[in-house]
Formats: sequence, C-alpha cells, structure tokens
Amino acid sequence: MTGLNMQDFKEALKGNHEIEFLYKDKEFVIQPEKRGESAYLVIWQSGNNAICIAERLLPGDGQISDEDIDFLLSQRCFAGQSFSDVERDIVISLVY
Repeated sequence: MTGLNMQDFKEALKGNHEIEFLYKDKEFVIQPEKRGESAYLVIWQSGNNAICIAERLLPGDGQISDEDIDFLLSQRCFAGQSFSDVERDIVISLVY
C-alpha cells in the first residue's frame, strides 16, 4: 500500500474517517456508515452505480476495533482476493 501505512490506515478508520483508494485503476472507498440504528464498516467500489463489495456490522456503540477492520480486510471482495492479499497494489488517494 502506498500513501499510508497500515497502522495509520487503521487509526484513520477508528477515527471515523473515510479512505479513498485505487486498485487496478478502479476507485474504492472504505468508510464507517450508519443505516437506521445500525453502524457498519463498508468497502464501496465507486462509480456511477457504486457497489458495496464488503461490510461489517459494528457493535451497538459504533466503535471500530482492530478486529472489525481485520475482518473487513480479510473478505475476498477483489476478484477472489482480500484487501490484505492485494495490499501491495493499493494506492491511497484521499483520507477525510
């Protein structure tokens, strides 16, 4: 991963920041999100019709833990590979 190390990546997510990144010339975003009374950590493939490719239901307080992040990053949502598998090819473009 270029543009951010994994520790800073996790700290940004735990601080409820959104992270945009590129993988194989496609744009994605990983972000915390509220839906009704529930909170999730999600990965979206951006575009005209954004697609949720992975999500993790967060505990009632909505706090994001390392376990939540590790679970999401282990999901095989990049053509059968996980974020962790393709991490070396990911370019962080924006944290907000």
